[in-house]
Amino acid sequence: MNNNLKLLLLGAGVEQKIVIDHAHDLGIFVIAVDENSNAVGLKFADKSIVSDIKDVDKMCEIVKEEHIDGVFSHAIDIPHIVAEIAQQNNLPGIDPTVAYTATNKLKRMECFKKEKIPVPTFVHASSSKDAVEKAKTLELPFVLKPIDSAGARGVLKVEKYDDVPRLYNEAITYSSSKTVLLEEYLEGPQISTEAIIINGKIITTGFADRNYSDQQRFKQFFIENGHTIPSVLSEKMQQKIIQTTENAIKSLKINWGVAKGDVIIDNDEPKILEMAARTSGGRFSSDTVPLATGINILKPLIQMSLGLPIEKQYLKKKHGGAAAQRYFLPSPGKITSIRGLTECKDLPGIYDVYLQDDVNAGYVIKPIKNHPDRIGHIIATGSTREEAIHNVERALIEGTRQKIIDKITIVSKHSSSYKEFQKKVDTVQRISNVKLKYDWYLKNGSNEMAYKNAIKETGKNTVVIISTPEHLHYQMAKFALEQKKHVIVVKPLTLTTKHAQSLIRLAKKNNLYAVVDFHKRYDLTNLKIYDVVNSKKLGDLLYIHVEYSQQKNIPLKVFKSWVQQTNIFQYLGVHYVDIIHFVTGAKPLRVTAVGQKNFLKNNGVDTFDAIETVIEWKKGTNTFSSTFLCNWIDPNNTSAVSYQSVKFIGTKGRIESDQKNRGLQLVTDREGIEDINPYFNQNYTIENNVFFKGYGIESFLQFFQDCNLIFEHKKSPKYFDNIRPTFSNSIHLFYLYLLKKT
Repeated sequence: MNNNLKLLLLGAGVEQKIVIDHAHDLGIFVIAVDENSNAVGLKFADKSIVSDIKDVDKMCEIVKEEHIDGVFSHAIDIPHIVAEIAQQNNLPGIDPTVAYTATNKLKRMECFKKEKIPVPTFVHASSSKDAVEKAKTLELPFVLKPIDSAGARGVLKVEKYDDVPRLYNEAITYSSSKTVLLEEYLEGPQISTEAIIINGKIITTGFADRNYSDQQRFKQFFIENGHTIPSVLSEKMQQKIIQTTENAIKSLKINWGVAKGDVIIDNDEPKILEMAARTSGGRFSSDTVPLATGINILKPLIQMSLGLPIEKQYLKKKHGGAAAQRYFLPSPGKITSIRGLTECKDLPGIYDVYLQDDVNAGYVIKPIKNHPDRIGHIIATGSTREEAIHNVERALIEGTRQKIIDKITIVSKHSSSYKEFQKKVDTVQRISNVKLKYDWYLKNGSNEMAYKNAIKETGKNTVVIISTPEHLHYQMAKFALEQKKHVIVVKPLTLTTKHAQSLIRLAKKNNLYAVVDFHKRYDLTNLKIYDVVNSKKLGDLLYIHVEYSQQKNIPLKVFKSWVQQTNIFQYLGVHYVDIIHFVTGAKPLRVTAVGQKNFLKNNGVDTFDAIETVIEWKKGTNTFSSTFLCNWIDPNNTSAVSYQSVKFIGTKGRIESDQKNRGLQLVTDREGIEDINPYFNQNYTIENNVFFKGYGIESFLQFFQDCNLIFEHKKSPKYFDNIRPTFSNSIHLFYLYLLKKT
């Protein structure tokens, strides 16, 4: 025990009370100081003093009078104060010059620039007039912030040059200085990190995704709505970020104590937004990180501040769970009553539900402009990230159905399609009890280029679905990408590899999310095949056999106007080419195909009746083959529009899937025998409302949800490259389109 050691704790608020508890666990005598006589921690400290914690001389008097052994603060942006007190009294601590550089945003950014640490482009200004002039060197929008504030106080988004004088004056109200930073505005996923530094060795203990899902609501202010652990970023990107933050810590010469960082990913490159020589607030280091990992740096930091040996058990990762925190961010107004807190606390996975002590009936909620304006939070845990997020969001918005699509615009080159579309919409609205917001583009006449005008006239956060004949995909996707719209295209993407590669380059250039609708990836059967193959239960793959065919009506009637510009393998077979790539991760080496023209050509349609294709694949040292038997001249009275089956054969086993006969068969006098696929695209009645479910829909819903994550700056388009059928992830398929000329 360390009963004879005394710790001077600067600050005694709710978060500092956690430090008091940890210090008591270590047997430390705590003297807490706070200017607020009602600070909650003062009641729990061994001795309490009401005083200004930024008054270095007064704090030094307390150190001498009380025979203090160490000085510490938590979740307060005063590391330079703590360092100065420690140095003047020969107590453990960081160099005050280093602490000051890490606290002053301008000095910190100048240090990073000198040491070539990646940061946003910046300039500084010391007056309103100076800010107006310096602003002209930055593109709109940009960020204006005080150099000596924390908690997003005075951090503002500037969207008009004329607003600079007003926003400058607002920013400096949060500052003791007249100097502000003007920084390049970046969009991308943001990360919070935290590291403990022991004898110059940096150990990153905290790594979480920052949540800015409500950013649009707060417009010019930057309000973070909590953290989520673990991160959804790839391991490679996480290591890249950690390396960048550690380089930043070294450049600031922080060789002792703690460093908290905020990072943004800009075009796949981490850039440092903040790096302070203090612990994180918002219950990050005290609760969220320990809940997810078992690592708690507060006790080791207390030990370091007292010159004690560190108990490394506190720094060992004990488990790999998940934790999520979200804040209460109510709209301005007066609280009339507060209900449901007890129920929230009792929900599964809820760790903490907190409201400020003064938040009760009658409390007036002001517009939220910075982090101290947040009135409370919820912290939840789970075995996985998704479970933790689900728990916290259920507590906040239980019973609310999220709307991911606001408005639909349908585009056709002929107005004759409008009435048919209206009938379908009326039916869907009636049976589903959901009111659709939609526009129809081109209600009169015809226009081959109607899609261009429609795309041009769409607003922000618009995505484009291209579900047209295949020969139109390239020109439409190209135009949508040029207009900087995220795009999903029904398969196949294009008719040539040249066009596909052109679209990939364009999507990458404009940082856009571009996806092919390979919806079979969402079929639960294929997901199970994925698990079996990747568990190596089948051993090394030897061959795969696919049969896929459709009724004669498809080429003769449904697609008659354009069917001669495609073929059955390109239109249909590519689904299973994608499934093989998705399941195995292999890429095609060689392709051989033979086709027959007979029935369709004799009926005036010049395209192949059937195509037999053999593809050789390779992954690592293993090679295997696949055969595809595809036709679209099945009898129209077969029990399903499509016949489809797939078999995977390996050295240790096989798995077969009849993807036509799904165990549900309907027989009626009128329709005869019908094999129903309940997993593809069906409607189900639940509580008198009709819901549409199936993997045919899931592909599009996933695209919409992904796009919302991009719009909310939670993810970048590049993030989805290896987990969705993006244009670049699908390029391997175009080697197979040799049935058409490149």
